Amino acid sequence: MYPLPFVYKKAQSIAEAVAWAGDDSRFLAGGQSLLPMLNLQLASVGLLIDVNAIAELAAIGEDRAALSVGALTRHDTLARHATVRRASPLLAEAASLVGNPRVRRRGTLGGSVAQADPAAELVTALLALDAEIDVVSPDGRQRYTVPSLMLGPLLTVLRSQELVVGVRVPHREPAEGQAFVEVARREGDFALVAVAARLWIRSGRVARAAIAVGGAAEMPIRLADLEAWLKGQKAGAPLWDAAGERVSDEVRAVGDPFAGAAYRTHLSRVLVCRALAQAERARGAS
Repeated sequence: MYPLPFVYKKAQSIAEAVAWAGDDSRFLAGGQSLLPMLNLQLASVGLLIDVNAIAELAAIGEDRAALSVGALTRHDTLARHATVRRASPLLAEAASLVGNPRVRRRGTLGGSVAQADPAAELVTALLALDAEIDVVSPDGRQRYTVPSLMLGPLLTVLRSQELVVGVRVPHREPAEGQAFVEVARREGDFALVAVAARLWIRSGRVARAAIAVGGAAEMPIRLADLEAWLKGQKAGAPLWDAAGERVSDEVRAVGDPFAGAAYRTHLSRVLVCRALAQAERARGAS
C-alpha cells in the first residue's frame, strides 16, 4: 500500500478545527473544489481537517436584521430552504445554478467563498447582497465583506488557520426585487457571465440598485457607477436597455479558451438588462 500524502483528521468542533490548523493544513467541507485540485496536484496539503461533523456549521437562522447561513450548508439546501427563499431569493436562485445535482448535494457555501472562483455564482450573489462573511481563527472571530476578502482569482486574504463559519445576508426588503441570471456553455459549467441584481422602485422611479457581475473579469465586480446612474430615473424597459449599454464602462472583460473578452462584454450587457427587468417583475410579485 502507498502511504497517504497527507494526514487526515475529523474535527468535532470549530475550536478543535482551528486549533489543529497550521501552515500546511486545509479544511475539508464538500470537497468539490479541493479534492479535484489535490488529485491533479494543483494543490498540496500536509494536514486535511474534515469539518463535516460540526453541526453548528450547517445551521440556518435569522434575526430581525439578517439571514444567517452556516458555512457547511449544501448548495441544494440553500436553493430549496424556505427561509432562504423568502429572505433572500437571489441567494437561493444562485445556489440552484451551481454545478450539477451531485455538486449541489456535496458542495458548501463556505467552500465556495473560500475558493474565490471569479465565476462562482454564490460569490457574485453575496457581492450584490452586501453579505458579511464570518471567519474564526485561533486569534478569534473576524467579519469580511466580499471585496475585503478576495484578492484575485482563487486568492483571498484567508490564512490557513482561518475557517469560514457562516454568512450573514440582509433580509430582502418588502419593496425590493431580486434576480440572478447567467449564461454557461452547458448545464453544470461555471458561468461565462453571471449577474446578480437588486432593485428598489418608489413612485415609478429607481430609488436604489445593486448590481454585481461575475465571470466576466478576474474578480466579481459591483457596478457602482451604473447603480448611481440608475438612481432617480424612470423604471422600465427603456431604462434597462440603456443600462445594459453602459455596462462596458465598468466591466473590463477577459478572454480565455471558453469565451473571448468581446463576447463576455456582450453577455454582460445583455444579462444586466435581463436581470434588472426580472428584478422589477419580482418586486411587483412580492
